[in-house]
Amino acid sequence: MKKDSKHLHLGRIGELLAKAKFIEYDFDVYSTEVDHQGIDFIIKNKKGEYFEIQVKATNGNYVFMRKEIFNPKNNLFLMLLAYKDDQPNYILIPSMEWKDNLQSFMTDKNYDGKKSAPEYGIYTSDKYLEKIKETYSFKKIVNRLK
Repeated sequence: MKKDSKHLHLGRIGELLAKAKFIEYDFDVYSTEVDHQGIDFIIKNKKGEYFEIQVKATNGNYVFMRKEIFNPKNNLFLMLLAYKDDQPNYILIPSMEWKDNLQSFMTDKNYDGKKSAPEYGIYTSDKYLEKIKETYSFKKIVNRLK
């Protein structure tokens, strides 16, 4: 399998696992037809509140979201599946953290004068993973959304 194909496969599986995780926690899940605005799906809690979810799955050390499509707002979350030893770590990060509470493992890059597009990112290496899980474990953050 080519590298691009493996990456797409990991992303698709990550999105399906993320949806299943929200369903497990009693959220309604709505798929989007096209992922062109940085939203992979939408969830609704029992109070009728909606939240937008961008999913990233990685077995590497860094993931990023282009700023042009991942624009932090109160109802947007990054669902990160950080694979270690072939097992996903479920992490849920409010997008506003990139504006209000930038952690040491998070990046806000503008690349002024360079070819790369501005991005928000997160380092997922072993050096940071435990701190990320402690701060943004899926269970901890999702319970705030109920």
